[in-house]
Amino acid sequence: MPKLVKNSVLLSVTAAFVVGASGVAVAAGSASGDDRSEALVTFAHYPSGEEFRVKVTDAGVIDHAEQLMAGAKGISALPVGIIERAPTDNADNPGYDWRVKSESFEFADAGSLTCDGAPSGVTNGPMWYYDTVSYCPWIADVVKVDKR
Repeated sequence: MPKLVKNSVLLSVTAAFVVGASGVAVAAGSASGDDRSEALVTFAHYPSGEEFRVKVTDAGVIDHAEQLMAGAKGISALPVGIIERAPTDNADNPGYDWRVKSESFEFADAGSLTCDGAPSGVTNGPMWYYDTVSYCPWIADVVKVDKR
């Protein structure tokens, strides 16, 4: 299991206030020995029945996602990252007009209610969401890790 190396503060900016949530980022490097540096991680959001995908470029976070998919307990499991408008083809998150910025993505221990919700709720959200708001669905599980 990778060592935890830093604590970070994740911010969700909403209307006129900031809500913080503490999270933990994982170390770079893969315990599995597979050092491919990019993966498309698929999450199932159970309340809505929707799936969304995040392109992950940190080997330690990829390894962490694989551990979660294998059923690991006691490790950070809340996906968190800043959303951005996606290009028309959106290969990273098909079916949506948004994606999570790869460089902002991590797993946290807790999140703010203001960044929770269904993936379709992000699509239907206001334009100011993009590049300012973190998405952190509370009930989303890793269901696939496709290393590239």
